[in-house]
Amino acid sequence: MALGDRIRALEAAHGARREGGEADARRDRTMDRMYHVLANARRELSGRDPLPTPEELRETREEILDTLSRTIPFYRGRGSWGHGEGKQFLDRWEDDLLEKLNELERGENDG
Repeated sequence: MALGDRIRALEAAHGARREGGEADARRDRTMDRMYHVLANARRELSGRDPLPTPEELRETREEILDTLSRTIPFYRGRGSWGHGEGKQFLDRWEDDLLEKLNELERGENDG
């Protein structure tokens, strides 16, 4: 069960209901992906194979473009993200997203 589903179930059990918009849904998907990546990193550290990414957590072309054009530049201009390990992290994230984008576009052109 995804984190957002768990939160909604808890809210429903207590009679609370939060109205969410598109930004909430995007944030929820981002957090679900982050938790999946963290779980796979833990598996890697313990010598286990990573779990495949579920279809519902795969990034869309629009999400990748949004991250490349808004999220990464936002962090590059703040604190220690502009140099050292922070910069290396953002560079790797950007490279990974560009690779995913290329794969998506090749898949769209092949189909």
